[in-house]
Parts: sequence; structure tokens; C-alpha cells
Amino acid sequence: MDKEFENEYVIMKSILNVVSDESGIPAAKIASSIRNRNIVDARRVITIILREKYQIVYSKIGRLLGLDHASIIHYFRGHDNLYKFERDYRLLYDNCIKRIGIGIDIINEEIDYNDQEPELSFMLLKRENVTLREKLVNIANILNFKDNDKKRSAREICV
Repeated sequence: MDKEFENEYVIMKSILNVVSDESGIPAAKIASSIRNRNIVDARRVITIILREKYQIVYSKIGRLLGLDHASIIHYFRGHDNLYKFERDYRLLYDNCIKRIGIGIDIINEEIDYNDQEPELSFMLLKRENVTLREKLVNIANILNFKDNDKKRSAREICV
């Protein structure tokens, strides 16, 4: 499995898990052919997030959800009206975006390196490494990378 495909797969499964958790609908039901409104709305939220935030193509989103690309395009086109007029849909979408945004903000923090004092920089980077491991654990827990509902340790995630 190439690295780019692997990263896309992790992103897609992570978004599926976040939406599943926020909506209270099991991921298996979201990826099923059930056409209940709340399940369809969860699929639509996944579609919008994967397409707008991660530029995943329609056909890959469709494979994740067990749909063809035309259904994904239909979901994408209906998003704006639902977001404007349906309070429950808007809440689900906004809550998912907030949870995903927390993980992205943690990743985007910068680490400074000072060429003039390499030993000090090494110590700071070493301490920052521990902090980054903790942040990775937080991100993984936010995105629902759980094994049997147990929080994963830094060693499990970072190794």
C-alpha cells in the first residue's frame, strides 16, 4: 500500500469515526444502504468534509460509504440548503468540523531551532518531542483511534 493511499485511508476512516461518534450512529450503519434521514445526513457530512477539507475524489468517498460517485455528487450539491435550513444537520456538521479542527490546530504548532545554541535547542526539542507525543495521543483520541474503548498510549501511537 503506497503512503499517499494509506494517508487518505486513515483520513477517511478518521472522519467516518468522528461523524459516527458525533451522530451516535455506528460507522457500519453509515456505510450501509439504509436511507433514514439521520444516516443520510451523516453520510453527507462525511462527504463534505472529505471533499472540501481534504480534496478526496468522489469515487474514493463513494467506496468508503458504499455508494457510487453520482450519489456523492448529489450529497455535495445538497449541503448548502440543508446547512441553511436544517438545524440538526447544521449542528452535526459544525460539531464535526470543531472536533476535526482541534486535531489540526494541535498539529500546526511550530518548533523553533536555534543554530547558535545547539545544546539548548537539543534540550528544548527533546522536551518538545514529549509534548508532541502527548499531542498525538490527544489527536488520536479526538479522532477515535480506540482499541476496545481504551485510550491509546503515546508509545502505541508514536512507534
